[in-house]
Amino acid sequence: DCEIVYGDHPSPTESSVYAAEEVIKLCSEPSSLNLVFLSGGTSSLCCLPSVSLDLYKKITGALVSSSHPIQSINSLRSVLDNFKSGGLASEILKADDGSALKTYLISDVIDDDVRYIGSGPTCYQERDIELAKDVWRSLKPELEGEVGV
Repeated sequence: DCEIVYGDHPSPTESSVYAAEEVIKLCSEPSSLNLVFLSGGTSSLCCLPSVSLDLYKKITGALVSSSHPIQSINSLRSVLDNFKSGGLASEILKADDGSALKTYLISDVIDDDVRYIGSGPTCYQERDIELAKDVWRSLKPELEGEVGV
């Protein structure tokens, strides 16, 4: 069987949260082989924010309009979103039930670093908290009035 779920781009919406939840649900079958096709845009298409969706959308908007490189943008995204930085892989493999994961990528990232394509949901990486804090500090003045930060 093949299921297709839809999120929104360039700004994440409730559909993007639903898409991430559905992908995790679809990939949670015991002893399953999970083929994941990722491309640029996945950061918006699938998300599980750990803050309100409204706040996440405002932060994401500020991030993508900033001059930060994708690595810096994704460092903050990974702290605010449980789907990013291997979050999907963790969900698939946490049961230790023989499930497998294979990822196919279409890259829009310089040097094709898998950690940054679609924010790396199938590639676990340590979250760079210090970099995320630096990026947050640079955005905070822009967001202060809008979100009461």
